[in-house]
Amino acid sequence: MSTLHPVETDAVREEERTDRVLRDAMVDKLRDWGNVRTGPVEAATRAVPRHVFVPSVTLEQAYGLDSVVTHRDENGRAISSASDPGVVGAMLEQLDARPGHRILEIGAGTGYNAALLAELAGPTGQVTTVDIGAGIAAGARRGLGAAGYDRVRVVHGDGEAGHPEHAPYDRIIVTAGAWDVPPAWREQLAPNGRLVVPLRIQGVTRSVALELDGVRPPAEFGRGGSPGAAMSWRACGSKSIRRKAPATPPP
Repeated sequence: MSTLHPVETDAVREEERTDRVLRDAMVDKLRDWGNVRTGPVEAATRAVPRHVFVPSVTLEQAYGLDSVVTHRDENGRAISSASDPGVVGAMLEQLDARPGHRILEIGAGTGYNAALLAELAGPTGQVTTVDIGAGIAAGARRGLGAAGYDRVRVVHGDGEAGHPEHAPYDRIIVTAGAWDVPPAWREQLAPNGRLVVPLRIQGVTRSVALELDGVRPPAEFGRGGSPGAAMSWRACGSKSIRRKAPATPPP
Protein backbone atom coordinates (compact mmCIF):
# COMPACT_ATOMS: atom_id res chain seq x y z
CA MET A 1 0.00 0.00 0.00
CA SER A 2 1.46 3.35 -1.05
CA THR A 3 1.16 6.60 0.83
CA LEU A 4 1.48 10.18 -0.37
CA HIS A 5 4.61 12.06 0.58
CA PRO A 6 3.75 15.00 2.90
CA VAL A 7 4.76 17.48 0.18
CA GLU A 8 2.47 15.76 -2.33
CA THR A 9 -0.36 15.72 0.20
CA ASP A 10 0.04 19.45 0.79
CA ALA A 11 0.01 20.07 -2.96
CA VAL A 12 -3.23 18.09 -3.35
CA ARG A 13 -4.87 19.97 -0.51
CA GLU A 14 -3.79 23.31 -1.96
CA GLU A 15 -5.22 22.36 -5.37
CA GLU A 16 -8.50 21.36 -3.75
CA ARG A 17 -8.66 24.69 -1.90
CA THR A 18 -7.90 26.60 -5.11
CA ASP A 19 -10.53 24.62 -7.01
CA ARG A 20 -13.16 25.40 -4.38
CA VAL A 21 -12.33 29.11 -4.28
CA LEU A 22 -12.32 29.48 -8.06
CA ARG A 23 -15.49 27.44 -8.50
CA ASP A 24 -17.37 29.48 -5.93
CA ALA A 25 -16.11 32.72 -7.49
CA MET A 26 -17.37 31.57 -10.91
CA VAL A 27 -20.82 30.76 -9.54
CA ASP A 28 -20.96 34.06 -7.64
CA LYS A 29 -20.34 35.93 -10.91
CA LEU A 30 -22.99 33.92 -12.73
CA ARG A 31 -25.49 34.77 -10.00
CA ASP A 32 -24.58 38.46 -10.12
CA TRP A 33 -25.11 38.52 -13.89
CA GLY A 34 -28.37 36.56 -13.78
CA ASN A 35 -27.20 33.50 -15.71
CA VAL A 36 -27.80 31.39 -12.60
CA ARG A 37 -30.92 32.40 -10.67
CA THR A 38 -32.40 29.45 -8.80
CA GLY A 39 -31.19 27.41 -5.87
CA PRO A 40 -31.05 24.01 -7.66
CA VAL A 41 -28.96 25.30 -10.58
CA GLU A 42 -26.66 27.17 -8.21
CA ALA A 43 -26.18 24.10 -6.02
CA ALA A 44 -25.44 21.89 -9.03
CA THR A 45 -22.91 24.35 -10.42
CA ARG A 46 -21.14 24.58 -7.07
CA ALA A 47 -21.12 20.78 -6.73
CA VAL A 48 -19.66 19.71 -10.09
CA PRO A 49 -15.87 20.11 -10.52
CA ARG A 50 -15.58 21.63 -14.00
CA HIS A 51 -11.78 21.27 -14.05
CA VAL A 52 -12.08 17.47 -14.06
CA PHE A 53 -13.78 17.68 -17.48
CA VAL A 54 -11.14 19.99 -18.99
CA PRO A 55 -7.89 18.54 -17.60
CA SER A 56 -5.73 20.10 -20.33
CA VAL A 57 -6.17 23.65 -19.00
CA THR A 58 -5.28 25.40 -15.75
CA LEU A 59 -7.72 25.73 -12.87
CA GLU A 60 -8.00 29.44 -13.66
CA GLN A 61 -9.03 28.64 -17.22
CA ALA A 62 -11.37 25.86 -16.15
CA TYR A 63 -13.28 28.28 -13.92
CA GLY A 64 -13.01 31.24 -16.23
CA LEU A 65 -15.97 32.61 -18.18
CA ASP A 66 -14.90 31.41 -21.63
CA SER A 67 -15.54 28.20 -23.52
CA VAL A 68 -12.71 25.65 -23.68
CA VAL A 69 -12.03 23.88 -26.97
CA THR A 70 -11.51 20.17 -26.38
CA HIS A 71 -11.58 18.57 -29.84
CA ARG A 72 -10.39 19.73 -33.28
CA ASP A 73 -10.62 18.12 -36.71
CA GLU A 74 -7.69 17.33 -38.99
CA ASN A 75 -7.67 20.94 -40.19
CA GLY A 76 -7.46 22.34 -36.67
CA ARG A 77 -11.06 23.52 -36.66
CA ALA A 78 -12.83 23.28 -33.29
CA ILE A 79 -15.54 20.61 -33.36
CA SER A 80 -16.32 20.31 -29.65
CA SER A 81 -15.84 22.43 -26.56
CA ALA A 82 -16.94 23.02 -23.01
CA SER A 83 -19.45 25.86 -23.40
CA ASP A 84 -18.88 28.98 -21.39
CA PRO A 85 -20.47 28.74 -17.94
CA GLY A 86 -22.84 31.64 -18.58
CA VAL A 87 -24.53 29.85 -21.49
CA VAL A 88 -24.63 26.59 -19.53
CA GLY A 89 -26.30 28.23 -16.54
CA ALA A 90 -28.86 30.14 -18.62
CA MET A 91 -29.92 27.03 -20.54
CA LEU A 92 -30.24 24.99 -17.35
CA GLU A 93 -32.49 27.68 -15.90
CA GLN A 94 -34.69 27.44 -19.01
CA LEU A 95 -34.78 23.66 -18.80
CA ASP A 96 -36.17 23.60 -15.24
CA ALA A 97 -35.01 20.02 -14.62
CA ARG A 98 -36.31 18.49 -11.40
CA PRO A 99 -35.59 15.47 -9.18
CA GLY A 100 -36.79 12.25 -10.75
CA HIS A 101 -36.80 13.58 -14.30
CA ARG A 102 -35.64 11.51 -17.25
CA ILE A 103 -33.38 13.79 -19.27
CA LEU A 104 -31.87 13.48 -22.74
CA GLU A 105 -28.92 15.66 -23.75
CA ILE A 106 -27.99 16.04 -27.43
CA GLY A 107 -24.26 16.77 -27.63
CA ALA A 108 -22.15 15.20 -24.88
CA GLY A 109 -19.20 17.59 -25.12
CA THR A 110 -16.93 17.06 -22.13
CA GLY A 111 -19.66 15.50 -19.99
CA TYR A 112 -19.76 18.53 -17.67
CA ASN A 113 -23.29 19.53 -18.59
CA ALA A 114 -24.50 15.95 -18.16
CA ALA A 115 -23.01 15.95 -14.65
CA LEU A 116 -24.97 19.12 -13.85
CA LEU A 117 -28.11 17.44 -15.20
CA ALA A 118 -27.42 14.42 -12.97
CA GLU A 119 -27.24 16.72 -9.95
CA LEU A 120 -30.58 18.30 -10.91
CA ALA A 121 -32.31 14.98 -11.64
CA GLY A 122 -31.00 13.43 -8.42
CA PRO A 123 -30.63 9.73 -7.60
CA THR A 124 -34.18 8.93 -8.75
CA GLY A 125 -33.71 10.56 -12.16
CA GLN A 126 -31.95 9.37 -15.31
CA VAL A 127 -29.63 11.23 -17.66
CA THR A 128 -28.67 10.09 -21.16
CA THR A 129 -26.25 12.07 -23.32
CA VAL A 130 -25.70 11.38 -27.02
CA ASP A 131 -22.87 12.47 -29.31
CA ILE A 132 -22.11 11.61 -32.92
CA GLY A 133 -18.35 11.75 -32.32
CA ALA A 134 -16.92 8.49 -30.96
CA GLY A 135 -13.92 10.26 -29.43
CA ILE A 136 -16.10 12.95 -27.91
CA ALA A 137 -18.45 10.36 -26.36
CA ALA A 138 -15.48 8.42 -24.99
CA GLY A 139 -13.99 11.58 -23.48
CA ALA A 140 -17.30 12.50 -21.86
CA ARG A 141 -17.55 9.00 -20.41
CA ARG A 142 -14.04 9.29 -18.93
CA GLY A 143 -14.76 12.71 -17.44
CA LEU A 144 -18.05 11.61 -15.91
CA GLY A 145 -16.40 8.55 -14.39
CA ALA A 146 -13.52 10.59 -12.97
CA ALA A 147 -15.94 13.06 -11.40
CA GLY A 148 -18.14 10.33 -9.89
CA TYR A 149 -21.06 10.54 -12.34
CA ASP A 150 -20.74 7.16 -14.00
CA ARG A 151 -24.50 6.66 -13.58
CA VAL A 152 -24.96 8.99 -16.57
CA ARG A 153 -25.58 6.98 -19.74
CA VAL A 154 -23.25 8.07 -22.58
CA VAL A 155 -24.28 6.98 -26.08
CA HIS A 156 -22.29 7.22 -29.30
CA GLY A 157 -24.92 7.98 -31.93
CA ASP A 158 -26.63 10.58 -34.09
CA GLY A 159 -28.38 13.02 -31.79
CA GLU A 160 -30.89 13.91 -34.51
CA ALA A 161 -32.47 10.51 -33.84
CA GLY A 162 -32.53 11.09 -30.08
CA HIS A 163 -32.32 7.87 -28.07
CA PRO A 164 -35.67 6.04 -28.23
CA GLU A 165 -34.55 3.13 -26.03
CA HIS A 166 -35.06 5.18 -22.86
CA ALA A 167 -37.81 7.53 -23.99
CA PRO A 168 -40.05 9.27 -23.17
CA TYR A 169 -38.05 12.09 -21.59
CA ASP A 170 -39.33 14.79 -19.29
CA ARG A 171 -36.64 17.14 -20.52
CA ILE A 172 -34.48 17.30 -23.64
CA ILE A 173 -31.62 19.79 -23.91
CA VAL A 174 -29.60 20.37 -27.05
CA THR A 175 -26.05 21.63 -26.54
CA ALA A 176 -24.93 21.07 -30.14
CA GLY A 177 -25.73 23.33 -33.09
CA ALA A 178 -29.28 22.87 -34.41
CA TRP A 179 -31.04 24.30 -37.43
CA ASP A 180 -34.46 22.82 -36.74
CA VAL A 181 -36.34 20.51 -34.39
CA PRO A 182 -36.22 16.94 -35.76
CA PRO A 183 -39.40 14.86 -35.37
CA ALA A 184 -37.60 12.36 -33.12
CA TRP A 185 -37.10 14.93 -30.39
CA ARG A 186 -40.78 15.75 -30.29
CA GLU A 187 -41.79 12.09 -30.44
CA GLN A 188 -39.48 11.18 -27.54
CA LEU A 189 -40.62 14.01 -25.29
CA ALA A 190 -43.19 13.14 -22.64
CA PRO A 191 -46.51 15.00 -22.58
CA ASN A 192 -45.95 18.42 -21.00
CA GLY A 193 -42.19 17.83 -21.35
CA ARG A 194 -39.80 20.62 -22.23
CA LEU A 195 -37.17 20.99 -24.94
CA VAL A 196 -34.41 23.61 -24.80
CA VAL A 197 -32.54 24.11 -28.07
CA PRO A 198 -30.31 26.84 -29.54
CA LEU A 199 -31.84 27.98 -32.84
CA ARG A 200 -30.70 30.58 -35.36
CA ILE A 201 -33.52 33.14 -35.61
CA GLN A 202 -33.15 36.19 -37.87
CA GLY A 203 -29.37 36.01 -37.69
CA VAL A 204 -29.23 35.63 -33.91
CA THR A 205 -28.73 32.36 -32.03
CA ARG A 206 -31.35 32.10 -29.33
CA SER A 207 -31.86 29.40 -26.73
CA VAL A 208 -35.53 28.52 -27.14
CA ALA A 209 -37.62 26.62 -24.60
CA LEU A 210 -40.58 24.69 -26.04
CA GLU A 211 -43.20 22.56 -24.36
CA LEU A 212 -45.55 19.97 -25.86
CA ASP A 213 -49.15 21.09 -25.68
CA GLY A 214 -51.42 18.09 -25.80
CA VAL A 215 -51.70 14.48 -24.72
CA ARG A 216 -50.00 11.62 -26.55
CA PRO A 217 -52.12 8.47 -26.89
CA PRO A 218 -50.22 5.74 -24.96
CA ALA A 219 -50.23 3.24 -27.86
CA GLU A 220 -48.77 5.78 -30.27
CA PHE A 221 -45.32 6.13 -28.73
CA GLY A 222 -42.60 3.91 -30.16
CA ARG A 223 -44.64 2.70 -33.16
CA GLY A 224 -43.34 5.17 -35.67
CA GLY A 225 -46.42 7.34 -35.41
CA SER A 226 -46.27 11.11 -35.29
CA PRO A 227 -48.16 13.10 -32.66
CA GLY A 228 -49.60 15.09 -35.56
CA ALA A 229 -52.55 17.28 -34.70
CA ALA A 230 -52.80 15.79 -31.22
CA MET A 231 -49.73 17.72 -30.08
CA SER A 232 -48.25 21.13 -30.78
CA TRP A 233 -45.37 23.23 -29.51
CA ARG A 234 -45.93 25.97 -26.95
CA ALA A 235 -43.10 28.49 -26.65
CA CYS A 236 -42.23 29.17 -23.02
CA GLY A 237 -39.28 31.53 -23.37
CA SER A 238 -36.18 32.34 -25.35
CA LYS A 239 -32.85 33.98 -24.62
CA SER A 240 -30.19 35.43 -26.85
CA ILE A 241 -27.13 33.26 -26.27
CA ARG A 242 -24.33 35.35 -24.79
CA ARG A 243 -21.02 33.68 -25.43
CA LYS A 244 -19.21 35.82 -22.88
CA ALA A 245 -20.41 37.41 -19.68
CA PRO A 246 -20.47 41.22 -19.62
CA ALA A 247 -17.25 42.94 -18.61
CA THR A 248 -19.01 44.51 -15.62
CA PRO A 249 -22.16 43.31 -13.87
CA PRO A 250 -25.36 45.24 -14.51
CA PRO A 251 -26.47 47.67 -11.80
